[in-house]
Amino acid sequence: MKKSTLSLALAGLMTPGILSAQYLDYTWIQGGVAFYPSFGNGVGGGSQDFAGVDTAANFAITEEVFLLGGVSFLTDDIDFTTIHVGGAYRLPLDPRTDLWGGLSLEYQEFSNDDSVDDISIAFRGGLRHRLSEEWEVGGQLRVVTGDFDYVGVRGTARYFFREGVAVLGELDILDGNLGVIAGGTITF
Repeated sequence: MKKSTLSLALAGLMTPGILSAQYLDYTWIQGGVAFYPSFGNGVGGGSQDFAGVDTAANFAITEEVFLLGGVSFLTDDIDFTTIHVGGAYRLPLDPRTDLWGGLSLEYQEFSNDDSVDDISIAFRGGLRHRLSEEWEVGGQLRVVTGDFDYVGVRGTARYFFREGVAVLGELDILDGNLGVIAGGTITF
């Protein structure tokens, strides 16, 4: 009786990690088009209507640890490029919900006739939740330090129309400026 009770208890403890891995994959790539109308950062003499591409990728090293990175290129009268790479830890809260957080190096460049850039540390974290087999939602907070420091908040919705393939929609608030991103995600 003791062995079966102990086995059942151990299986119960392991189940959230197994189920969470089934629903929330941490090895993926995504990309899309991005639009930030009336980006009022003051760089380049005023407001910019930035449009461009936004890409990101994760690679799971273990069940809990993953690498993260991304590249964004936005343009109008000036170009705004960001590149980040780092690592993070995921904490399963239940079989369909994870909390995660990590650190990354962030490269930012503003360029037109002149170019200014900075490399700094960023803190990133978020929550992911799988609503069903087809739908996943999430939120992310990022705090970027350095000369071009900012706080960003991003909300994500993914619709998996095939296993491992999703369409993606995101709302991003980058230093108080609202942006929209539409694209896709592929999990491995």
